[in-house]
Amino acid sequence: MPLKASDPLPDIAGVIHARDLPDGPITHAYAWWRGLGGGVVPPPSSALDLTAVPASFLPYLAVTTAFRADGRVRVVFCGSLSALAAGTDPTGHYFDEFYPPDMLEAALGFQAAIVRDAQPIFGQDQIGTDEGVMYHVPRLGLPFQGADGGLDRLAIVMHYQPTPENFKVRLRVFQDRARLLRRALRLVVP
Repeated sequence: MPLKASDPLPDIAGVIHARDLPDGPITHAYAWWRGLGGGVVPPPSSALDLTAVPASFLPYLAVTTAFRADGRVRVVFCGSLSALAAGTDPTGHYFDEFYPPDMLEAALGFQAAIVRDAQPIFGQDQIGTDEGVMYHVPRLGLPFQGADGGLDRLAIVMHYQPTPENFKVRLRVFQDRARLLRRALRLVVP
């Protein structure tokens, strides 16, 4: 059963200060979001111009709809490195059309945390199989506000970092054997 944005999410571990976010695509995306007016109130979705997204994190970026009334989420854009790690480009599809069941629950849980708090969420995931961790995935979820004042878009930056084992056996996140092994989520504070 899909998670709902209003469900309690006990896995929020606390806060992380923006200065402590990992350098690279994650910090660049957070600075960009803040520059669009992100703060106490998320920036408007009209500020989310993909042609103006910095190249430093565009390949790691995915843009999705926020939760709909039926709990479904659709991918609006998927950057090249995110699509490569996934094994396909899910742009235009709903999460439940391409995620394996275990990974669907994890993906919807991350989305729900962003929607619930309407604030940036930083996650540190480990994705793999029963044989071990294949990717360390720092990710940052950034909310955008629609004209009606509710969240209507989420920008997610995912920095897939393969473990040494993954250089030999390439795991695609959307394969049925991939699953979330560990997750720690934190609210980002300026």
